Amino acid sequence: MIDYGYSDPINNYGFSPDISNKHHEYVFKEKTNHEDGVYITARGDRYEGEFKDNEYNGHGVYLTARGDRYEGEFKDSEYNGHGVYITARGDRYEGEFKDNEYNGHGVYITACGDRYEGEFKGNEYNGHGVYITARGDRYEGEFKNNIFMVHPVNAYDFGWPFTVSLYLYSFITTIIGK
Repeated sequence: MIDYGYSDPINNYGFSPDISNKHHEYVFKEKTNHEDGVYITARGDRYEGEFKDNEYNGHGVYLTARGDRYEGEFKDSEYNGHGVYITARGDRYEGEFKDNEYNGHGVYITACGDRYEGEFKGNEYNGHGVYITARGDRYEGEFKNNIFMVHPVNAYDFGWPFTVSLYLYSFITTIIGK
């Protein structure tokens, strides 16, 4: 751990520059015997949790100065594994992370009430998922880079001699009630 800078062995805390961690300039470290601790950065971010080799490793909670909050698994000071990320404005993601990004299966709920559950890659909806808007519109299928991949619907199934987009199909089926 940190073995330089100011240290108070009686009260078990220290203040020192952390030159090994590229994300922080100065930190406050409250030491314990279990490799748990608290870091507070110069900009006001705070990490509380497990450490290994002077990195966030294991379970922890990271609060940003702007109000974002992550609780979950860390590896080498990055979000890796299962976690929950809540933005200051109220968006919430729960699921798998890899290298600080949403990757794998997860649920993203916006502050306005829209909800996506499915596969993520690189912080975007990628793969199979279900997107439900706050007003109840539902889109289920394949997503690529946050875009719902619209597949044409064969209108012959309804006795129409043409092909329509899924959006038009949804509109028409709502009107005719089929």
